[in-house]
Amino acid sequence: MNWSHTKQRGVAIWILSAVAYFCFLSVAPVSFLEKPCGDCNSLPDNVIAGKGWVDQSGNFADARPPGHPLIIIGLKKLAHVVGFSEADIFILFNVLLLSFAAVLLYRIAMEVWQTNAVILVPVAWVTCPFVVWFLNQPYSEVPFFALFFASILTFLKSLKANARKLFWYGLLTGALLSVAMMIRSIGIGLPIILGISWLALREPWSKKAHSLYLVGLFLGSVMLVLPWSLIMYQETNEIRFLGPPTLTTNSIAAGLKFVTNIDGDREQLAVAPDIAKYAENLYAEIFVDEKTRVDSDVLLGQVSGLIKGVLDNPIPGTSFYFLKLRRAWYGTYSHRLEFWTLLTQAGYSVLLLLSILKIYQNRLRPKYVFVLTTLVVLYFWLLAILFEPLVRYMVAPMGLLFLFFPAINWKGQGSLYSSQKCLQKER
Repeated sequence: MNWSHTKQRGVAIWILSAVAYFCFLSVAPVSFLEKPCGDCNSLPDNVIAGKGWVDQSGNFADARPPGHPLIIIGLKKLAHVVGFSEADIFILFNVLLLSFAAVLLYRIAMEVWQTNAVILVPVAWVTCPFVVWFLNQPYSEVPFFALFFASILTFLKSLKANARKLFWYGLLTGALLSVAMMIRSIGIGLPIILGISWLALREPWSKKAHSLYLVGLFLGSVMLVLPWSLIMYQETNEIRFLGPPTLTTNSIAAGLKFVTNIDGDREQLAVAPDIAKYAENLYAEIFVDEKTRVDSDVLLGQVSGLIKGVLDNPIPGTSFYFLKLRRAWYGTYSHRLEFWTLLTQAGYSVLLLLSILKIYQNRLRPKYVFVLTTLVVLYFWLLAILFEPLVRYMVAPMGLLFLFFPAINWKGQGSLYSSQKCLQKER
């Protein structure tokens, strides 16, 4: 398929995806359209009001990276200029970016497959209810998805690049991840994941070429993070990377509180009494009892407390983490609609298993796809287990899992690209 045809298909996918999203929004219930975003507006509103980069308490706002607030500020100002409501601008922004993410997934699939069945990948993305959930508000996940998929695309493109261009491909991939990290700090480990994936491939380039790619990946990854860290140091006189441990601490606490409904703003979760008691006691030991706090390194003390909790109470501790292991794929913050979420995931799981079975039966075995996808899925899965197990954390890796779906239509024609044939080898 030539570049012109691919470009035309990409444009068509973008337009059709946007139409599909707008069709859904036209019939969506008010409860969905008015679903809150959390604290998405306090910092942008303070900046727009001329109060500076401060939070609700008037302190320098460094709890989260600045990328997401800057996007919201831009959208709010755009709404004022064009005369649209902020809600309409947010929805338009989400529709365009989520549709663009579908195009990126299509392009990624084109790097993997030589079959028209690649269209299944963007279709799976656009129709995924977990993706549609992000349409109504300026959630940070929306731009993160696009940047994440763009980095995966450039990573795969680099496998076919001339060795002399590897440094620039690494730099571009790292830069995309750097912007993604500035929007969602959950991306902090992705440069490491891509670096490990690169080393696992062992493609036929010289050690110098491999090293240059990794150097470019590192430099690109810190391109925006280091200036932000310098700004935080100037404001707080503390050395920080992306932000203080506050957000991570709160996320670890949420990973314990979700069982016992301590917040009081969610439905009670039906779990075994010993698991609920375990989570409640561990939360009290780590976050309430001052004797167990480690002031010199709060995060290290909290993680150590989690490990100690399992060692001291192995049976309920193991059951608790097995619960989080499962719930990462269907859990919701409110604990509502989880049956339907689980049912949806069961359908995707069947399609994924059928795809992998077809790949195995036909000896396709796309090593670089399996390596990359496995590492990415494990990364997000481990974070969901460490923090609160929510399906929203798994949407990005689900996009990569959709890459296996074209194998369902396998009929012995077309194949996975062979990286050995496509690479321009350096002798």
